[in-house]
Amino acid sequence: MDLMINNVRVFTMQEEHPVLEEGFVGIRDGVYTLVSLVQPRIMARTFIDGVGKTLVPLALLEPLQALVQGAADTVWPEVPADSVLLEGPVDLQDLQNVRLSQICMILHEGKVLWQKAI
Repeated sequence: MDLMINNVRVFTMQEEHPVLEEGFVGIRDGVYTLVSLVQPRIMARTFIDGVGKTLVPLALLEPLQALVQGAADTVWPEVPADSVLLEGPVDLQDLQNVRLSQICMILHEGKVLWQKAI
């Protein structure tokens, strides 16, 4: 696994599991390979602490798509890993009001494209 995000709130855009609270997301070779509520016993090169953050598919944030040309509208295995990690819990209806200051990380093809300085 290249990247693992732990304990993150995830918008999956799947009817049966639209939002996972405290989920685990694994990325390998630029695609999501794991989305789970159970902590996997998998090693990753990079671990990201997702506590208090929300992982949102980039396609749901139209104003930000100009930053990264991602086409994926889901966080689910075998889908390109283009997404934004936001500070705090965010609801689906609040996505149109997301501010740039809420973004702590932008992922493109499973790699950290941009990260807020700490």
